This record gives sequence, structure tokens and C-alpha cells, in this order.
Amino acid sequence: MTSTDEVGILQRNFNAMIASLRTQYHTLEQQKAMLLTERSALEQALHDLQCTHERTKLQQQIIQAQRDTLHELSSPLLPIADKVVVMPLIGAIDTSRAAQILESLLRGVEQHRANVAIIDITGVQAVDASVAQVLLQAAQAITLLGAQTMLTGMRPQIAQTFVYLGIDMKNIRTFGTLQQGFLAAIKPQLATN
Repeated sequence: MTSTDEVGILQRNFNAMIASLRTQYHTLEQQKAMLLTERSALEQALHDLQCTHERTKLQQQIIQAQRDTLHELSSPLLPIADKVVVMPLIGAIDTSRAAQILESLLRGVEQHRANVAIIDITGVQAVDASVAQVLLQAAQAITLLGAQTMLTGMRPQIAQTFVYLGIDMKNIRTFGTLQQGFLAAIKPQLATN
């Protein structure tokens, strides 16, 4: 073997190595392009997911605000005379709403310096043990604030439920209609005028 042959072999090997490196470089460039495309797709997917998360979070906040507004509107506390407030209840009363009713009543009695709080249940379809318990707790808490509780809208089936459940109503004056309760609440004010 001559030096020319050795140089030829080296040149062929070198050329083969260069060709192999070019092929590997080309393959790496293709993989890099694929990875960049995948990265771009993943970044877009992440962006879309973040947007969806933000929209979902905003929707949940809107739903909660609507739920809070609905609770406030479904059990408003209204001052109807000097030191007399009324809360007309409508619809079903669940645990969440019961807590809101109690909080609203107590806050309102204190805020309006009420002597009488009328809870009108004319719009409540049914009174079960949990609703009766909420009404009793409200009356007890209102009494602790120094005010009197009146329950209006009492119907025969509701009266039967209270009796059946053994609910002690001695601290709560009851009336068949809101009008009767209102007149009883303002009677002491009329007598002093």
C-alpha cells in the first residue's frame, strides 16, 4: 500500500464521515423543526387551557355572584315601620339559604334597631323539621338582640307540622296574615302617639 492509497482511503473515510455528519445534521435539523412545531403546539394548547381556565373561573365567579344576589332577593329584609322589619320568605329553604336568612335577620335587626322582626312564610310551600328549626333559631337569636319575633302566613298544615314536631313557639307570636302581624307590631306605636 502506497501513501497515495492511504490518502485515498483517508479521503474516502473522511468523505463518508462528512456525509454521515451531514445526514445526522439534517436529521437533527428535522427533529429540531418537529420539536419546535410540537413546542409551538404545546404552547398554544397551554394558552388555550389557561384561557379556558380563566373563562371557567370567571363563569364560576359570575354564577356565585348571581347565587348571592338570588339569595338576597329571595329573602330580603325590609323596614316597614319605625323599628319594625319584615322578611318575606318565598320558595324552598335549604341549609345554605337558612344560614343566609338567619344572618340577614340578625344583621337587619341590629342595623335598623328593630323592636319587632316579622318573618312572613306565606310564600313557603312546605315547612319541614329543618325549616322549623331555622325559624326557631332565628326567633331565639332575635330575642337575644332584644327584639320580638312574629311569624306570619301561618296556615293549618304548617301549624300541624309545628305541633307534630313539638316546636316550642312560646317566644314567637304567630298570625295568619302579614297584615295581622303588621297591625300587631305597630299597635304599641299607635298607642303612644
